[in-house]
Amino acid sequence: MGSQTFTLKNGQCKKAAGNFYLSFGDVVTQQVKKAPDSFLVIATASKDGTYSGTTVMATRSTHGWLADSAKLTLTHGTRAGTVTGTLGSTQTNAKVALHLTFTC
Repeated sequence: MGSQTFTLKNGQCKKAAGNFYLSFGDVVTQQVKKAPDSFLVIATASKDGTYSGTTVMATRSTHGWLADSAKLTLTHGTRAGTVTGTLGSTQTNAKVALHLTFTC
């Protein structure tokens, strides 16, 4: 995210009802004092290809980030790919570039 590079392990890739999900950590859907680090990608996608309008939610060091127009590219039978776009802070007006490469 932005100029930071970090590695996430033990995530989950899942396809269900025409959607593709990539998640790491516990995703928090309501305000808490100290949210755990987490990352979630949700896209209407079921096969290899490029999909715009992908949603990304992330929490890093208790700071929330959200993107609703990221681009997901799935490859290798939906077992690998990339996510690119811009994440906006949920607490400030800050924006950071996102480039994620993953393998399931």
